[in-house]
Amino acid sequence: MNFAELLLPDFSLILCGYLVCRFTALNRTVWEQVETLVYFFLFPVLLFQSIVRTPLDRAPPAA
Repeated sequence: MNFAELLLPDFSLILCGYLVCRFTALNRTVWEQVETLVYFFLFPVLLFQSIVRTPLDRAPPAA
């Protein structure tokens, strides 16, 4: 798989977040609250969901 195809969504999301933060009328206190929400709530939920959906393989890896 092409690395550009893998990285493009991540970098485009970062760029969109930067542009929204830089060029909108929202002040810094709003962004601090959004960061807190993402860091303490949404990110742990995403991690838990990823762990729960990952199938467990009890067979040892083939050498």
